[in-house]
Amino acid sequence: MEARGELVELAPKYQSALENFLREETGGHIGFSVASSARRQGVASAMLAGALGKARLLGLDHVALTCDVDNRASTRTIESGGGILVREGWCATRRARQSWYEITVPPDPT
Repeated sequence: MEARGELVELAPKYQSALENFLREETGGHIGFSVASSARRQGVASAMLAGALGKARLLGLDHVALTCDVDNRASTRTIESGGGILVREGWCATRRARQSWYEITVPPDPT
């Protein structure tokens, strides 16, 4: 995808078999990053929707996501995508306050 002449990476990560430590402390099934020049254009929401479709194909019923507590853009994207806040707290590995979310993977729309 291109946004204002800059390449935007559409490469969410998938971790279908997370170790408990990663899921509980630092990770999630899906992670994404959007170039600053492409923010506030719906790119992250589109990436999340696509990632949830891929999660469904992988047979996942629920996915976990994390973001920094003060990252309002990620919080909005995750919550708009169906994310339910599970907990907030200090993440020693990232040395930051984190929000842990869970999303129920939606059924196939067909």
